Amino acid sequence: GSGKKTNDVPKVNVTMPFTKGLNLSTWLEPFGVSNANSTYFGKSDFEDIKSLGVEILRIPIHFEEWSSGAPDYVIPDWLWKKIDDAIAWCTELEMYMIIDFHNDCNGKSKTRPDIESVLLKIWPQIANRYKNSSKYVLYEIMNEPHMKSGNVQADLKKWGKIQGNILKVIREIDKTHTVIVGAENWNSLD
Repeated sequence: GSGKKTNDVPKVNVTMPFTKGLNLSTWLEPFGVSNANSTYFGKSDFEDIKSLGVEILRIPIHFEEWSSGAPDYVIPDWLWKKIDDAIAWCTELEMYMIIDFHNDCNGKSKTRPDIESVLLKIWPQIANRYKNSSKYVLYEIMNEPHMKSGNVQADLKKWGKIQGNILKVIREIDKTHTVIVGAENWNSLD
């Protein structure tokens, strides 16, 4: 590295109860086949996935694009139904599921500068809806944030503050479910 001394980060010795996972890309993303009438994945598909030894599913969801938009970003009932079904199937099958706030991660894009205002509207809706769901539900604050301002250190600091604020809001509502956090600069080790 840079030779700079870093603060020691306490090590957490936690073993997660899963080792094999699958990402269900495009299902609940607008560039995929999904829409209010889509039956792209059903319970039998989840059963088939489980039979392959999968222990956790990550479901990327473009909450922002499917929502009502600014200022409230209300999530539509049809999307809640898809997520509710997936959670019910995963719970029955004893398979974990990550609800991933996923947005465009195209290499030419950048995370919108006001992403905190979007996350502050959407995450309370998610946490309120699923705070009493099974232990099989996990939250991922945001997939691969990438501010790309040209100043990586400033971006790292900005995202750290945003993510901390979102985690605080989630924890005010839901104190039990695991929350996955990711680093700025495409979840990089920086």
